[in-house]
Amino acid sequence: MIRRLSWVLLLCGSMLGIQAVLAESTAEATIRAAIEKGVPRVRIAEISPSPITGIYRVTTEQGPVLYSTADGSHFIVGDLYRLTGAGAINVSEEGRAQERVKLLSEIKPEEMVIFPGQPSDHAITIFSDVDCGACRELHKMVPALNKAGIEVRYLAFPREGLSSATHDKMVSVWCAKERQQAFTDAKAGRKVPTARCSNPVAKEYALGLKLGVQGTPAIILADGQLIPGMVPFENLVAAVKGEPGAVE
Repeated sequence: MIRRLSWVLLLCGSMLGIQAVLAESTAEATIRAAIEKGVPRVRIAEISPSPITGIYRVTTEQGPVLYSTADGSHFIVGDLYRLTGAGAINVSEEGRAQERVKLLSEIKPEEMVIFPGQPSDHAITIFSDVDCGACRELHKMVPALNKAGIEVRYLAFPREGLSSATHDKMVSVWCAKERQQAFTDAKAGRKVPTARCSNPVAKEYALGLKLGVQGTPAIILADGQLIPGMVPFENLVAAVKGEPGAVE
């Protein structure tokens, strides 16, 4: 009798699990169909349950995150916060940080301009524009950051787009035989010899837009935190080392 009851309970638990998976799958299909029909310009990358029962997180290829009801009849665009005893936690930003870590891990080292640390105890990724004034000031910190054990990995983000002179200049940097030197020369306003090759500049620009980069420099820490703009050296080092409150 006890054995039979155990099998019944196990079977019921399995059926409930299957029903939950099917319900989730059905909701995702319904949401996808509703958004693709109602807002065809939105390209969906992923749909997953949010921390709120009955609400789903919809990641788009363009970057913004939507939160949709299970039937796809309503959605909102914006950040979702969780209230705790310690204050409000931005759940949406936590998700974006995880996405940044994932996508940046797929970038090959040879597609970056890397200035290694001495040694490389930490690493930051910077979306940069060689003609950006703040980016040039930040680049002056690189030797000191390297000495502090921080590797600096640059990705291309020509702010004025792929038809700009800056884009062409960054292509020349990425195609240079001595990429580090060409990058530093461009940052200093020195002429970089024109060069063309198969390069990742357009891909990195598109990635930056997807990750929420709106200007340069855009610094991304190892945990996916995005720091927009120029940051004082001491604050940046503290943030890289995980000291709370280093960057607001």
